[in-house]
This record gives sequence, structure tokens and C-alpha cells, in this order.
Amino acid sequence: AIPGNLITGYLAKQSGPLRLLRRLVPFAAVLVGVGGFMAVVKQMWYIAVVVICLTYANLPNVPLQRIVAGVAPPGRTGEALATVGVFSQCASLIGNIAVASINPWLLASGMANPLWVYYPACGGMVLLALIPLLGSPKGGWGTASGKLVDAVRASVVAAVAAGRWKKFVWRRRLQRGEPITPEQEEQLVQTRRAHLNTLRAKEMMAMESGEDESASDDETCGRKC
Repeated sequence: AIPGNLITGYLAKQSGPLRLLRRLVPFAAVLVGVGGFMAVVKQMWYIAVVVICLTYANLPNVPLQRIVAGVAPPGRTGEALATVGVFSQCASLIGNIAVASINPWLLASGMANPLWVYYPACGGMVLLALIPLLGSPKGGWGTASGKLVDAVRASVVAAVAAGRWKKFVWRRRLQRGEPITPEQEEQLVQTRRAHLNTLRAKEMMAMESGEDESASDDETCGRKC
């Protein structure tokens, strides 16, 4: 799957990981469902085809990791990536439990080689990943969306969070009575100035978005009238 991962990473860089992930989910669902044809193609070589398809069905993880790293709060990227790994392992555990519970019922149903039904069923569950991807989380998708507005918004939010964290650290040092050098004091002043600039940029973005919405409302009202 190394060539597939390299190509997926390149496409994610060119078109944006969110757009690519929305297209890879149906593709992965089809690759998973290919295993259902083993009930018809009863040949040993087809097993290799199914294994290759299942391997490349994991390609959505490449843009997914990029999106998670982009929307994670500042300083908590490791936690966000670890959450993806935890949910992946939990999904594997739940899948094994489900297979162990359903297999006796399938084998007793009288169907010939009934285990093929797992592949189209799992392909349908892969399509459910489109539900959260078609929406938008609070604050947007950040730089992962490939849109300039979301990228600027993510940069502003990250700068504001960094400024707040630095102010918190300086405040703790002052409470503890730790000495502050002139260089550190100058850095604190620069941090406050950067914080004010980011707040002003955020206000300007909000005003521009409000003007765009009002303009669109006026156009809609004019068309209706």
C-alpha cells in the first residue's frame, strides 16, 4: 500500500484533505464490497484481489490524520491523533465481537458459504463516514478544507490561543515572584500587541461575513419582490 499512500498524500496536498476524504470514502466502500463476489468467483487468485482491495481501503486514513491534526486545539495535536488510534482499535474489537456473535446464526441459516455477506455489510457501514464529513464542525475545518477563509480563521484562533497561554504563563511567574528579565518583558509586550492584532483581524472577518450575509439577504429579498 506504499504507492497508494504516496499518491493519496500528493492528492491531499493538491486538492485539500477534506475534499479528498469525501471522495475516498465511497471508493473505500466499493473496495470493501468487492469481497462479496467471492460467493460467485470461487477461485484462489480472487483471494489475492480481495486482500489488495482491503489493503487499499485504508487509504482514507491518510487525509483523515491530516484533518485531525488541523482541527485539533493548539497544543493537543497528540491527544487528537491518539484518539483516532483508540477509536480504530475499539472498532476492531467491536467487529470481532460482532463476528463471533453472528457467525453461529449465519452458519445455521442454511446458506452456502454465508460469510460473504460481511463484505457488502461492512461496505455499507463505511459509507456512514460521509455523514459527519458532509457537515462542518464548530469553527470550520481549518486548513484541511482547502478554503482561504477557514485557513485564516484557524490561524487567527491559534494565534489567540497562543497569546492566552503566554499571558497565563507570565501571570503565574509574577504570582510566584520569579524575576523577569527585560527581554522577557519586551516579549510580553509583543505578545500583547500580537494578541490585539489577531482580535482586530477576527473582528474584521466577522464584520465582512456579516456584510456578505446582509448583501445576500438583500439580493434574495429583491428577487422575491
